[in-house]
Amino acid sequence: MPQSTLQFIVGYVKLTLDTLSQQLVNPKTHAHVVFRADDEYLRGKLAIVTGANTGIGLETARMLAGAGANVVLACRNLDKAQDAAQSIRNVHPSARVEISKLDLSELDSVRAFARWVGKRACHMLVLNAGIMGAEKSNPEAHFMVNHAAHALLSLLLLRNVQRVHGRIVFISSLTLLISDLHLDDMAFNTRRYYWMTAYANSKLSMVLFMRALHKRVGHAVIVNAVHPGEATSDVARYLGKVWMTLHKKVGKLFLLSVAQSARTSVFVAGAQEAQQGCNLFHRVDQIVRIPSRLVGDEDVERLWDVTLRAARVTDEDVSVLNELMAARDNECEGMKL
Repeated sequence: MPQSTLQFIVGYVKLTLDTLSQQLVNPKTHAHVVFRADDEYLRGKLAIVTGANTGIGLETARMLAGAGANVVLACRNLDKAQDAAQSIRNVHPSARVEISKLDLSELDSVRAFARWVGKRACHMLVLNAGIMGAEKSNPEAHFMVNHAAHALLSLLLLRNVQRVHGRIVFISSLTLLISDLHLDDMAFNTRRYYWMTAYANSKLSMVLFMRALHKRVGHAVIVNAVHPGEATSDVARYLGKVWMTLHKKVGKLFLLSVAQSARTSVFVAGAQEAQQGCNLFHRVDQIVRIPSRLVGDEDVERLWDVTLRAARVTDEDVSVLNELMAARDNECEGMKL
């Protein structure tokens, strides 16, 4: 939501302090995410990870595959996805890994991917892919790629997840603290465009949508969001070579490795202990308290409507959601009687 200058400064300070302190406070190991390959809890379960050909997505897929899950790498570049799948098999020779085309900049590609998944049960849907530093476009690229396309995918695969009481995990970011989300001007037509604000807006949108989805599905699906921490990934590749060099060389002094960052995604997606819903997780199993001004109920509902329009969601796309809402309402009525 729109923030004052003071609120933005306070958010920026909090984000900076969290980033600089990561190496000091982030656990080097954590029992919750040391899944054993012979642990039957994840064996044979299907995990779909978007943007899994590199960075945190690849490490998330690698960890889940190592724990025995069947993993789908949903990626825009199939050549890179194939290389990523092979890198997982090199570490875990018995890993069951598939690749499939998913271009989040094209809503038709999202629908094609959902058709490819078909009726298979999905235990873990990890919405990880994203861009940072895109130039201004109409529609705004960060909102569409990072958020709206993922929102559409979550709705299209909702029955696949619901049938096994699975989990949907939105990979968000604490950059939401420096967001300036104007729901009536998502494309920055009436204000100055800045890529960091646009990126932060997309990450806040993911959390707002997560809350709206949780409100509608109840306990039928476990819906959460994650701040994986600031990592030495290549998410900032659109910012140019100089920025990326600083990001990789200087950033390694205080940023997390992609493997460290992926632990939170893996915990929320696959750990037996992660049964809560409607939370933003950080540092594996810690819950982030988001300022209430950013996640008010009215804004949650407005963002839901804006997202459905942007993602061109049809009545058929939300038919499963409507069924779940009706079942939840009937259950509540029964309890009252």
